[in-house]
Amino acid sequence: QRAALSSEAEINKVFPQNFVFYRPCDIVSGDFYHASQCGRYRVLVTADCTGHGIPGAFLSMLGISALKEFCVTEEDAVNPGTILDRMRNFIKTTLVSDSNFPIDDGMDMTICCFDLATMEMHYAIANQTAFIIRDGKAITLKGDKMPVGRYVIEKEHFTSQTISLQKGDTVYCFSDGIQDQLGGDQ
Repeated sequence: QRAALSSEAEINKVFPQNFVFYRPCDIVSGDFYHASQCGRYRVLVTADCTGHGIPGAFLSMLGISALKEFCVTEEDAVNPGTILDRMRNFIKTTLVSDSNFPIDDGMDMTICCFDLATMEMHYAIANQTAFIIRDGKAITLKGDKMPVGRYVIEKEHFTSQTISLQKGDTVYCFSDGIQDQLGGDQ
């Protein structure tokens, strides 16, 4: 699984000022991250898959593989909601069950596409939250309240949004991995 994740060198090439805190509870994880360059866009993805350990890791491997197919061009990066739409279709068609029980596995995901020439970030968020810290204040980035996968109240498309960036902004994307850990003060 670590071999499929973006390496430290790849991340540093795309985002010279970054940090990644990735400490899976088990040997493998249902959380993953991905950094890439799509033309002039620098792309950052964080995801949290259904399940923990091996089941979550299988799903994360599907997600990483799909991202490498669906997030390639500048056109993809301009409309990250379309990437989430493609991911959802891929998950739904890949995880098909012959039984009467539908497979409801999926993932929560944030895709941020940075255009440093225009100082804009195009983003789409599936059932997560991201933040921009600007001048000591947090700007909350919210997206669609549905995962990438089957969902009871499913909208037809994920929403792509754009926000202007300012020099000194810090963007934080994350899964719920830290707050879901057992132990410590509640």
